[in-house]
Amino acid sequence: MTQSKNIDPIIINVDPLIKNIDSLYKSLIPLKHKKQNNKARRMKFRIKNTSFTTVTTNVNVDTKIHKDKGDDEEGFGNLTVIEKGDYTGGETCLPQYGIGFNVRSGDILFMDVHEWHGNLPIKLKTPDSIRLSIVCYLRTNIFKQEMKFNKTQKNKHNKFLEKLTKKNRLK
Repeated sequence: MTQSKNIDPIIINVDPLIKNIDSLYKSLIPLKHKKQNNKARRMKFRIKNTSFTTVTTNVNVDTKIHKDKGDDEEGFGNLTVIEKGDYTGGETCLPQYGIGFNVRSGDILFMDVHEWHGNLPIKLKTPDSIRLSIVCYLRTNIFKQEMKFNKTQKNKHNKFLEKLTKKNRLK
């Protein structure tokens, strides 16, 4: 039997946050945003009124050096952080350029995630400290799968989703 810790949750309204990330993406990197948004607008599975299909969150995770796969090759990556408590480390590094970014609450970092990147180890100063990192992107496989659907398949799929949504809606 496992026992869960009593952790004070970080509660955020994600819709305005994601829309703000998309708005900054559009104003700071307009050409990349336009290409990605053109794809997103053709999709049923996307975060409404954004260029994203997917949000990934990590809590206190040290990511090893890597290149992202599975997201839009024509897009650009983003990273924002929400903090609770105190910690050191976690800087996002681009080793080929010899630089790192200490992304903290209120910051956003845009970068080419198809280049090598990772973050330094996170050292929590208290056990309840949290570094919640958030990245938003367009998942390529969702886009490719949707583009394979013909009109009849899309209509059938959309009706199924609407029925499922109505069935599971809170009353």
